[in-house]
Amino acid sequence: MKGWKGMRSSFHESEWMVRWVIGLYLLFSCVVCAQTQTNVAPLRIVTVVIDDDYPPYSFRDAAGTLQGIVPDAWRTWTKHTQISVNLIGMEWEKALQFMKEGEADVIDTIFYTEDRKQLFDFSQPYTQIEAPIFVQKDVAGITNLASLRNVTIGVKAGDAVIEVLKSHSLTNLMKYNSYASVIQAAVNRQLQVFSVDMPPARYYFQKFHLQNEFRYPIVLYTGAFHRAVTKGNLSLLQTVEDGFARSKRECRAIESHWLGEGLVRPTYVRLLKFVALGIALLALVLGVFNVVLQRKVRTKTAKLNELVRQLTRSEEKYRTLVENISAGVYRVAVEDGGRFLQVNPALVKMLGYESADELMNVPAEQIYLDPTDGWHALKKIRETGAYKNEEVRARKKDGSSLWVSRSTQAIFNEQDKLLWLDGIVVDITEHKQAEEVLRANGDKLKSIFRAAPVGIGMAVNNTIHEANEYLSDMIGYSQDELQGQPICILFPTEEELDSADKEKYRQIEEKGIGVLETHWRKKSGEVIAILLSAAPIDPSNLSLGVTFAALDISDRKRAEEELRDSHAYLQAVFDSIDDALFVNDANTFQIIDVNRRSCEMYGYSYEEALKKTIGDLSFGSPPYSLNDAMEWMRKARDDGPQTFEWLARHHTGRTFWVEMSIRYALIGQHERFLVVIRDITERKREVEDRLKYERQIQYAQKLESLGLLAGGIAHDFNNLLTVILGNMNLALSQLPAAEPAREHIQEAEKAIHRAADLSMQMLAYSGKGRFVVQPLDLREIVKDMEGILLSVVSKKALLQLKSEERVPLIQGDATQIRQVIMNLAINASEALGNRSGKIVVTVGAKECPPNSGAITRNNKSLPKGLYAYVEVFDNGSGIEEKYLVKIFDPFFSTKFTGRGLGLAVVMGVADGHKGGIEVLSHPGKGTTIRVLFPSMKQPAQKLEKMECPSYWKGHGVVLLVDDEENVRSTAKKMLEHMGFQVLTASDGYQALEVYRVHSDEILCILLDLTMPRMDGQEALAELQHIQPDVRVVICSGYSKEEVVIRFKDRTVSGFLQKPYSLDSMRDILRPISESFDAEVRDRKQKMK
Repeated sequence: MKGWKGMRSSFHESEWMVRWVIGLYLLFSCVVCAQTQTNVAPLRIVTVVIDDDYPPYSFRDAAGTLQGIVPDAWRTWTKHTQISVNLIGMEWEKALQFMKEGEADVIDTIFYTEDRKQLFDFSQPYTQIEAPIFVQKDVAGITNLASLRNVTIGVKAGDAVIEVLKSHSLTNLMKYNSYASVIQAAVNRQLQVFSVDMPPARYYFQKFHLQNEFRYPIVLYTGAFHRAVTKGNLSLLQTVEDGFARSKRECRAIESHWLGEGLVRPTYVRLLKFVALGIALLALVLGVFNVVLQRKVRTKTAKLNELVRQLTRSEEKYRTLVENISAGVYRVAVEDGGRFLQVNPALVKMLGYESADELMNVPAEQIYLDPTDGWHALKKIRETGAYKNEEVRARKKDGSSLWVSRSTQAIFNEQDKLLWLDGIVVDITEHKQAEEVLRANGDKLKSIFRAAPVGIGMAVNNTIHEANEYLSDMIGYSQDELQGQPICILFPTEEELDSADKEKYRQIEEKGIGVLETHWRKKSGEVIAILLSAAPIDPSNLSLGVTFAALDISDRKRAEEELRDSHAYLQAVFDSIDDALFVNDANTFQIIDVNRRSCEMYGYSYEEALKKTIGDLSFGSPPYSLNDAMEWMRKARDDGPQTFEWLARHHTGRTFWVEMSIRYALIGQHERFLVVIRDITERKREVEDRLKYERQIQYAQKLESLGLLAGGIAHDFNNLLTVILGNMNLALSQLPAAEPAREHIQEAEKAIHRAADLSMQMLAYSGKGRFVVQPLDLREIVKDMEGILLSVVSKKALLQLKSEERVPLIQGDATQIRQVIMNLAINASEALGNRSGKIVVTVGAKECPPNSGAITRNNKSLPKGLYAYVEVFDNGSGIEEKYLVKIFDPFFSTKFTGRGLGLAVVMGVADGHKGGIEVLSHPGKGTTIRVLFPSMKQPAQKLEKMECPSYWKGHGVVLLVDDEENVRSTAKKMLEHMGFQVLTASDGYQALEVYRVHSDEILCILLDLTMPRMDGQEALAELQHIQPDVRVVICSGYSKEEVVIRFKDRTVSGFLQKPYSLDSMRDILRPISESFDAEVRDRKQKMK
């Protein structure tokens, strides 16, 4: 390099060169040491805010203490910088807001983004972090960012991933306060897709054994952790960077401890150690060498040449040192206009020149921005011989300026002649900028102190030292009045002051700052509510005092009280509503609030209800599942309010019906669903009962219509049979015993009786066929029918008759009971078909409880009590379940040739006897039909058979009333055959006319029940009005019980069932005739 090669070789110059180099080295050391202690005030404490849920980098242990890589790294930083760190951990979104509001100096564990770049200055990255997308393992189709459209993605509030997702138009995001909350939501199946940075994801998956529950098909990006400071605070950023640069090796050891990874030692660290060691050794050698050299110069001039050679070698070493030093080193001639004699590369680079030669051609005075700086420096040199750390502005080659600190030493020869100036220049531009920032910040703080809309002050030893104008206005004192006053002047009582001080210093000890609510007293005596925030000037020395900020929150406290009252009022209204009310988040469908009735209706406490989902409160299966409920809510949001019926689930598991109304509403800035739920279980039951009752009425009306039809047919049919049977009886009575025609007539009579039985079946179905009611023993009836049953069942069937020992009597018609048993036996035989089997007829008794399940015509339950029954079992084909409800319907049959009346007649007879039917059937196994009859509540007794009356002839006049001409003609002949005189009438009106004329002659009246114009019931009333004791026999195809019911308010002499024969007519008329004769005899006797 030019200048270094031109050194003089004389011993004098060599000695001065050695001294120059040594002095230059010592001067550089002093400059470096001095420069590290600039005029910027040293930091005493740095507040650092971090995410407290980012394991293993930062998290809280069971005791709530911050642990992890980041806390350990900051503790190491403190050790190297001697600066205390107030490390604060909180939810990440709050941490960002905390930093934005200036409450913290540094934020750690932060990713660099374009938005954050506008707010913060970032350090160099110190670790790489992957940000993947996780999905449930059973969720398919998520392969790239496009497949995430319309998918809800769970994220942590404030996370940098939110900006990345939004940049890909993925805005359907569900935000949570922490990664732990995100993963918990995914475990609860509230999220299908979510994003958690890889380190905490691995931590939580390992902790909760979830490694196989999720997969990550997409890695959104790989970010990096930085440390950041408020925009423009470069000096603090440099301090942070320098501290971590000095603790880099220990930070790697901390990462190895927490992550379990090997620590790779960078080569350059070892190299720097070797260089530093070499320099130290070199300095030591240089010192020793200098002492030895001086001694040898004085005592051993003979070795001068050897020393010169050694000096030359040393010169090379020092030249290397000068050329590699970071500070600028120069030598300037005093003469020749201050020409540079020597410059090192650092100075060349500092001033922006291409080479040392280019710089050495520039006069030294031109490098100063102010030329007078050079002359002032020379003047001072001449006066003092040296100066140190003088700050001036230098000019770079491109014309820009920089601040430098220069230290210069004058070099004189033995004659005290000034030879040149040696100096060192250090670039202090950044320090000057830091000072400027500090000055600006100081001005800002003063401005804030004056203009802040809160009261700000400083107190030392409980004495107010400073107070801003806002504080003085707030409490009514002037600033001068407050100055020097004890702090107690602000508090209404000593107790309030003591309480505030204890709480304030407790928080300061824990968190470095105290925030509390208290009360102050204004100068006027008015007490106001205050939000007080205090921090020590020096946390390590509280005696230096505290700064505090105070805000009058009286209005806010009053507003809060009013709000609490309003909330209490609304809550009381909310809880007083008798319907269940739910408030749901319109985006997540999460339950936000419920009223008292909701908890009562579903059986949960308030806290439990808020943890439930819509699906937990629903039946669970379509159409009452979680997805169905969410679809209803979407309709409410898109199409307007929705009202529908829903099957809900109680805490106990039981289900119940509700009516649900959903309305979408915007409450403040929040989208909500208002859900009103009303329990309609009773209403549904009432509707079902009403429908059931209506079906019963319809069924009863249908049966009644069919019964009326059957009864009408039976009535007309019985009239025809009456004519036929009467004429047959008359014909038989007039034929000799040996007449062959008698046999034919008798066969015809049998056919008429079978036809009469068919008519009885129709009447039985109509419920009006209970003709001869008497005490009956079911055992005797079944025993008497054994022969008939054997003749009607299949030859392949084995018939068995069984009976319990004690069976109560029943009130019934034997003919109808026989018809029931016959119909059941025929049905059982047909169920066997062509197969062999058995038919068992059983007579017994049983107690029927209420709601026994027996079938009745009107579907009403049988009254509780003892019932006798006839049961018919067969092991045939059985009845399919779908047919069981129809088998008693008239004309229903599954057989091709069936008429569908057999079981319908059984039902009619059972209903007519106020009984019921039990059916048990299994397809392929057989059928059991049990007919129940109410008992007479007395043991069975053997019934005596009635003797038939002997042949008898009557006399007197009988009035015959019937609307059927052929019936009147036949009946008249039959009466005349028995010896009676007969008067006839075709209806009630004509009968009245005849009776009024012949009332004294008429023995009795045979009165038909059903006639046009005036029926038998009306005619009887008129006849008894004429003569109350008139003897009337009612003739009808209906049963005697039906007639008794219709004539319960009238007295009749007898009942003649159609079709009637000579014998049945004689049985009715003989007692009447004999009674009439007895009355005549009595009257004659009285007359005598």
